[in-house]
Amino acid sequence: MHRRVLTLLIIIALLSSLAYAVANSGYFRIRDVKVAGNKEVPTAEIIKLCGVKVGDLIFRVDKKDIIARLKSNSYIKSVNVNVKMPDELILRVYERVPVGLVPYYGSYLKIDDDGIVLEEGKAKGSNLPVLYGVELGQWSLGHRLKPKDEDLFKQALMVLKAINDTHMNGVIEGVEINGSELIMKALPDIKVKVGQAGDFEYKLNFLKLILKDIKDKGYSSGTVDLSVANPTFSPSS
Repeated sequence: MHRRVLTLLIIIALLSSLAYAVANSGYFRIRDVKVAGNKEVPTAEIIKLCGVKVGDLIFRVDKKDIIARLKSNSYIKSVNVNVKMPDELILRVYERVPVGLVPYYGSYLKIDDDGIVLEEGKAKGSNLPVLYGVELGQWSLGHRLKPKDEDLFKQALMVLKAINDTHMNGVIEGVEINGSELIMKALPDIKVKVGQAGDFEYKLNFLKLILKDIKDKGYSSGTVDLSVANPTFSPSS
């Protein structure tokens, strides 16, 4: 009986030693960290932020910790972490897409279509439309802005998203919350009354045709009203 127990203990000790040796061998050490899906955040920055280094044991990868680390970057919305045995780590990131700029004491807050603040900086070199008329309180990176007029702010975000989706960045230079309505500013000097109805993407695609017609007729300033059933254009006098 004692001999069997001793034999079993010896086998367990040998297997444990073997498992430890294999686990700590170079075979299970990370040789490559791959990143996919990123556009705004550089690959090198993501690898550094994730906290995993080449040479680390793959068994010690903590997926929850990696996700928490990466989501501390305001641009990263979510992450999938895939451990590919025996030595590869794959990080697929899903980024927040910037859609507009909100003026803030001489600088601008870059936001996504959820109103999340991605960064603070200058507007120079950006073709994102500026959202005017937002009354701001306190804000912080990676968190949603909390304006006084929530309903109009939500509609403005939908307009900014539609501008991005219809590739009209650079054509629409700004969106203004003016009282109870939204007004877009199109180049060169065209004001566009948006209205509060939905389907902003349809309106913007229709606006493309209107702006082309305005340009073909030689007008450079005036007002387009998209808030009515049959949109109109009134040239500046």
